[in-house]
Amino acid sequence: MSTIESTSDSQHRTQLQLSRRVMLKRSGLVLAGLGLRTEIAETAQPIPAPRVPLWLTQFDLCTQNDLYYRRLIAPDLLGDNPGKWPLISGIISQVGKWLAPYLDAPKIANIVTSMMPLSDTLLPKYDALVSECARILHVPKPKTVTIDEDQIHTGHPHVYLVELSDENILVISSKLLKLYADSQEELRFLIGRELTRVKCQHSSIRRASFAIQMLLQAVPKNAWTAAAVDTLATLHMGYFLSWCRESEISADHGGLLCCQDRVVAERALLRQHCNLDPTTVAAYGGRFDPDAVVKAFESWENKPFVEFINKVRSMVLTCPYVTERIAAMRRWESSGGVTRIVERTAAAPDGQHFDIQSIKLSGLADKDKTDNVYLKVLDWDKEVLNLKSDTQRGVREATWKSLQKPIPCDDGKPLFFEVYSEGGYGGLVSDSLLGMFVLYPERGGKRGLVTMKKNIVWSVHERKSISRLGTAEVTARFLSG
Repeated sequence: MSTIESTSDSQHRTQLQLSRRVMLKRSGLVLAGLGLRTEIAETAQPIPAPRVPLWLTQFDLCTQNDLYYRRLIAPDLLGDNPGKWPLISGIISQVGKWLAPYLDAPKIANIVTSMMPLSDTLLPKYDALVSECARILHVPKPKTVTIDEDQIHTGHPHVYLVELSDENILVISSKLLKLYADSQEELRFLIGRELTRVKCQHSSIRRASFAIQMLLQAVPKNAWTAAAVDTLATLHMGYFLSWCRESEISADHGGLLCCQDRVVAERALLRQHCNLDPTTVAAYGGRFDPDAVVKAFESWENKPFVEFINKVRSMVLTCPYVTERIAAMRRWESSGGVTRIVERTAAAPDGQHFDIQSIKLSGLADKDKTDNVYLKVLDWDKEVLNLKSDTQRGVREATWKSLQKPIPCDDGKPLFFEVYSEGGYGGLVSDSLLGMFVLYPERGGKRGLVTMKKNIVWSVHERKSISRLGTAEVTARFLSG
């Protein structure tokens, strides 16, 4: 993507840099008092323009769990009729019919279709800012409009991107513009987040997630039956609820890449969350431990569904999971996430392949049993390798050698390995999915053969009583085109 700017863009950039200096001087003094940032110098320094990476894919920004959960839940949200979504019918069947009036299909559809109203009021003042974010993220620049806050339904987003057939439209409410009137760098973070949702292909699932969470917020306390208190969510509803958090973290990665200052990004997040309330801001000071917060992330597929209802009732959906997101953002920055992307000097790998040489699976059956197993490998939902013709029969461990099956792959793009148990009796018993594991091949400096080991996740479609440990070992090499 070209980074050549027009004269108009250059003039706008000069204005943005001046505003950045003033804003950083002001906010540095304020936040020093709050303990969030003491390293900002009181004397304003020239602010360099954000660096534009040579190339960027969604796999640079998405968390691995975002990709994993999205792959699993996407089939459950197909179509425009929520009444036909397996995600909804499954959870009502699991926890009880008391939930049906709250997750009503017409209510979901109404929120999805009304949460992103459009406007014809153009917003040229922020054109250069939006252009810069689009260049950094390597996405088409959207048309930018503003909408009066009175047209936004209570509790609905005040900044969002609408994808139309012929163009994308970024909508920013008048309320949000007032909130960030003296803080364009913080607004840059929010704009980058919304453009990242397009980059990461979140848009349709995001609308569904917002609607479902909003309706769950309306469930009165103790509306559920006594039997439902300890009932686990369906696996796919659990994946969906975990994806809601992971998708926000991925969007934050894109926002941080656009503003390229983690403290500015946090300030933008906390301004939206609590208008920089000093007590709230102070909670993210010296004793805040990002590693401990990330380690404590809930896996909602393993928790009672009612616990999530109680959690979502306490959230502001336009700015959810604040603590988790701040912790994840600090971890991503400390791991070199932004630096690794903006300091690329080589072009994107062209024709890179992941050449699988062998696969070994262990723990496929209990000690006194065997199974007939085979593998499928999927590049997202596209099957790229099927080993049914080489089914390993009567085994607890299975090995496939001399495969030499090069699979096209971008760095960080997941490959899903599905492990099947072959049916039998002349086709009367159908094949069944035993489990799955996922690899995220990334070449880096790797040369020659590499071996990747993963645990097999049993029962990704239904809950089964499998306690044995299953492992996978894949040996492969990277090939360049």
